[in-house]
Amino acid sequence: MAKWKRDVIYGVVLIACCAFGVVETLDMRISGNPVFITRPDVYLWIWLGILAALAAIMIVRAVLKRDMEKCEPIWCKDGVFTVIMLFLYLVSMNTLGFAVSTFAFEAILILVYSKRMGKLDYTGRALVLHILMYAAAALVTTAATELLFTRVLSVRLPAGKLF
Repeated sequence: MAKWKRDVIYGVVLIACCAFGVVETLDMRISGNPVFITRPDVYLWIWLGILAALAAIMIVRAVLKRDMEKCEPIWCKDGVFTVIMLFLYLVSMNTLGFAVSTFAFEAILILVYSKRMGKLDYTGRALVLHILMYAAAALVTTAATELLFTRVLSVRLPAGKLF
């Protein structure tokens, strides 16, 4: 598929998703919040509006330039693997909890992508050290994300039923 056609399709889908998001939040009212701009629905509408505007710009650019360069298909092995992993991550979060499921999700993705990119072509101790380094990166990212959500944003994350 030509790049410009792909960009038009993506732009239209993004605008449709933004419109769906606005329609779904029309009845999201929080009582006791008199200032219009501070309501959660308005905040979401601002972000959806920005996303829709960027999608419209992408459509206009694609139509004007008509770049005929061929694009790689999105649904290759890596794309399908990522979608399956994301589904498993979301399904397992209530059972395993945020920390365990996020660490497992990140560690598996990092290791699989690194292997496919040829960055795990080691043997013995060097392989173990690289795997531990990638696992440490997943652990640090998970901890930072959990701190951000719990301490800064005051969000309650799923604790999990198994642990």
